[in-house]
Amino acid sequence: MDAKELPARPDLEHYKKLAKSFLRAYKTGDADSLHQIAAHYDQQLTHDQLREAVERRLKKLKGASRTASAMTLADAQFLIARSYAFESWPKLKKQVEANARRPSSADFVEALERGDVDRAPKLA
Repeated sequence: MDAKELPARPDLEHYKKLAKSFLRAYKTGDADSLHQIAAHYDQQLTHDQLREAVERRLKKLKGASRTASAMTLADAQFLIARSYAFESWPKLKKQVEANARRPSSADFVEALERGDVDRAPKLA
């Protein structure tokens, strides 16, 4: 599966909630959580398919056998980070936070609209 690309302005809270949904979908098969995870991976997954895929992926990435009851929030965060080709959740988090601090094109337009000619070139 190809890595997903982070949006220009990713929201860390979204990824935290997604990881919690991932864990809930994996452990309980909650329909809403399964839907969120399926949408994230652009494919439809049943509860059993999700559990099998996670077991295979964790075993491949971490080199350990895992059971359903052993999956943790950290594992879910790790799998979300890997879906964006980051080695770990902390590295994904660091990039998301860096992107949040970077000025956007909307910041540039806003500065121009306010007539803030000193700030606008710094945002371009």
